Amino acid sequence: DKLPASDCASFPASARLQPNTQAGDKTVVESAKGALVAKHVLIAGLSAPAYSRIEQEPELPADEFELLSRLSLGTSLKYMLVYDHPWWRPEYLGKIVNTVYAQDHKTEYISECLDNSPADWSKGVIMCFIEGQQNREFFHDLPTKALREAHVIDFVGRSFKNPDAAANVLRSVEHNWADFRYTRGAYSSFFSPGLLSNYWDTWSSFRAHNASRAMKRLWLAGSDYSGNGMGYIDGAIMSGRR
Repeated sequence: DKLPASDCASFPASARLQPNTQAGDKTVVESAKGALVAKHVLIAGLSAPAYSRIEQEPELPADEFELLSRLSLGTSLKYMLVYDHPWWRPEYLGKIVNTVYAQDHKTEYISECLDNSPADWSKGVIMCFIEGQQNREFFHDLPTKALREAHVIDFVGRSFKNPDAAANVLRSVEHNWADFRYTRGAYSSFFSPGLLSNYWDTWSSFRAHNASRAMKRLWLAGSDYSGNGMGYIDGAIMSGRR
């Protein structure tokens, strides 16, 4: 059931969370925005490693802290080129580029590109993934935004055999999850060898409660806490519904 708006409060993603303290039947959340006293607290979209760094009273049980702090995050960048129209249609639709190899003795950082244009085709948007080691090399080898943009435009132009159209870009957007304080990676947490087998009961309990055993009125929602669809929108939805 939905709560009345008067019974809900939120903190911005930029808020620096301080100890979550449970007192009686209330939970106190402190941040740079101030203090909030509530019966229930929902933390949505926060990665497991980031959540483990939030101070809270009572503290996370040792096994939960060990598990969450050991979960690793991959690294992924979405690089988008915006055009005044989708000039590659109708010849190219859907997944329009897929490559993980070196071409013409040049390093290809991009693993795949998708047509990410809006449904009304009012703009043309090509979105390219740059992931893992290629992501790190992309920023190391091309340290300025101008160099990175030029590389992606060149890649798209060569891929579609139309460098003039590719160069006529309105703007570019690069979204690297590793740079964001409350994600620090993408798409989701993953278990290093031995972690899941050693902490299976802890992970099962954590997911069953949608939160730590220590905090009875604090809930977590996000794709990192879903058994299915970890790192994707369907997992986030299932976690929220649960």
